[in-house]
Amino acid sequence: DQLLLDKAALTAQVSSCKERLNSLSQELAIRIHCYNESQLRANHKLSVAQGDKVTTIRINEVFLRKAQWRITEADGQLGIAEVALSNFLYTKKSNSDDSGEHLLELGYVNMKNLLPNQVYTDILAPTILTSNCSLDRQKTLRIFCREKPPCGGISVIDHFEINVVPLDISLTYQFYKTILKFCFPNNPVVEDANSSRGSGGTGRRRRAAASHNSKANKDTHFYVELHKDDVEIMKQRAEQNKMFVYIKIPELKVRLSYKGMKDKNITDVTNFRLVVPSLEYHNVTWTWLDFLNGIKEHCKSALVPQVIKIKLNVGHRNSDATAELDEDEKARLLLGDRHMPQGARNTKKGLFKFKR
Repeated sequence: DQLLLDKAALTAQVSSCKERLNSLSQELAIRIHCYNESQLRANHKLSVAQGDKVTTIRINEVFLRKAQWRITEADGQLGIAEVALSNFLYTKKSNSDDSGEHLLELGYVNMKNLLPNQVYTDILAPTILTSNCSLDRQKTLRIFCREKPPCGGISVIDHFEINVVPLDISLTYQFYKTILKFCFPNNPVVEDANSSRGSGGTGRRRRAAASHNSKANKDTHFYVELHKDDVEIMKQRAEQNKMFVYIKIPELKVRLSYKGMKDKNITDVTNFRLVVPSLEYHNVTWTWLDFLNGIKEHCKSALVPQVIKIKLNVGHRNSDATAELDEDEKARLLLGDRHMPQGARNTKKGLFKFKR
């Protein structure tokens, strides 16, 4: 029995030593990798300072033949969406002066809505695919980004371009709000926007009153006192901000279906064929959330007039057809079928025919 106990103790000791050895080896590998990266950066900065030519030092590629991604809530219980990708290719080129290029190509994408009690299940898919080209050579999405060396800790994007094929988009307000919160968690702008929509603007009034009271209670000083937390917040904002020198998104054709927050909304549309005009921005400093909001405002200002025009045309056609039908019925009742024009006579045949 004593030998068995000693054997078990030695086995446990060996296992703990192995685990510790593995953890220390991983830590050592990370430290060596960080040291090599720091030395490489220092050498390249020295070569750039000496006037050497900018060269490509690293090219990274990620390729996925097929992938399926399930987006869930933070607890992992409730599913939000399911994304199916094919022919995903991402290429990153790093230069010696901290500049670089990014290229993302996507062959096919399909997104499904997993939220309960939703009108639309298929959220996103390409409208048409070229029949002459094989499925492996299709390109649904292409994003190209060229970066300059950072300036003052802010990333400088020299060229940013997005090319998309025509899309089928079926969206609900609930899904948009949920996916936005997933993409930008713990963001006060997103949370304030959602709370202000739900509370009818009371959140804005409360924040305005709170800011007014805080300003009234503070003493005015010529020099602003900066605390450590303020410096960290400024540093975090500088890391999130990006300087976009040029942004280009060509014209995009969409077939849009949208369901608002209520049962009946004036913004509800079903299979409306719309066109988003080309978009260009120059010299803007944005975060990725600001970039998304800028595109959203551009699309909204371009699509709302088209939706109103389509709805008015549909209503006008229906009213004209009803009026014309009413006039024909009145004339038929007054004059009879014999005095009606040949094209306007009643063409319905009865079940029995009688000859005179």
